[in-house]
Amino acid sequence: DDDDDDDDGREESPSSKNGRHHHNSARRWLTAVDAAIDSRKLEAWIVASAHDKHKLFEIARSLGPRRCPLDRLQIIPKDLSRPRYQIRDLRATYPGRVTETVASALRVDNAAAFNALVDLEKIDAVALYETRQDAERGCLVETTTTTTGASSAGADDPHYALLKGVTKAFLIDGAETGARNGRPYF
Repeated sequence: DDDDDDDDGREESPSSKNGRHHHNSARRWLTAVDAAIDSRKLEAWIVASAHDKHKLFEIARSLGPRRCPLDRLQIIPKDLSRPRYQIRDLRATYPGRVTETVASALRVDNAAAFNALVDLEKIDAVALYETRQDAERGCLVETTTTTTGASSAGADDPHYALLKGVTKAFLIDGAETGARNGRPYF
């Protein structure tokens, strides 16, 4: 069996292999991505003009507050002049320490939707890890601070922080991890 052939004997193109890999990767990280992104942002509407925005509100009002509460309606104006963001890839910045991010796990073809997720949820700065140990080795950096209390005068206490550029980290099961007040949490 040759891995380059699909079921009908035809050779698979590199782009379709990459697409299949991307799809499987995104499915694998679904729980973590879901935890990292505020679901209300995924319910947002992208509008191209003031007229479209007005029409959307009109439709929402006609549906009524139970079916479409106006206070939960999120509208993102589509700026047609803004191209898709060229984001920094944390995987390239920290090879071996960051192996997946929300931005790399998701495939977002629409530039306005991608830009909105970067602006609103910072998907380019959210690292994903399979295990707690991977997260500890990957996104947490240890620094030391000298404490000046009577019982610990001169002692160095470990102090942890996220890697520069990482705003959040999630485990594959959706648990958030990071450092708060210098202490790791999981």
